[in-house]
Amino acid sequence: MSDGLAHAARRSACSIPGTAPRGIRWLCHRSALYPYTIAEPSSFRYVVLTDTQQHRADYFFPDLGHFTTNVNIAAPLLVRGMYPLLSLTGMRAHDVRMVGSLSVHGHRVPLIQGTFRGLAGRWLIERVTFIACGRRWSLIASYDVRDRALRPLLLTMLRSMRLSCS
Repeated sequence: MSDGLAHAARRSACSIPGTAPRGIRWLCHRSALYPYTIAEPSSFRYVVLTDTQQHRADYFFPDLGHFTTNVNIAAPLLVRGMYPLLSLTGMRAHDVRMVGSLSVHGHRVPLIQGTFRGLAGRWLIERVTFIACGRRWSLIASYDVRDRALRPLLLTMLRSMRLSCS
């Protein structure tokens, strides 16, 4: 599949966490890159992006809002000599702190938040990292401070993520 190909063929009705915002039509996205599914608002768009270490990431973003508002998921295979994940502090975040946890594959994983400032303005990143299925997972909800109302929606997406490895 090409990176720009619409993913409508991989979407269907999906169950979502009970804490999900009301009035939103949710679809289930099955990743073509990694072994997982995630609930996605029907109004979101999807593309595949490549990071600076040449890892591909599933990238979900709203039609409206700022470009720093998105959910992205990357899970490169674990290999010897792999670069360590940068901490949010290492990425030059301010006010880094644990703001909660998510249940992923039956385990509670810390949700770490950091604030960023740059030419794009001010935005927050909330990230969960863990190792499962022979991969190093990084789940990120990023939002512009002006899009703070989207935080519950973005975190619902992360909570809905289900691994499909044994």
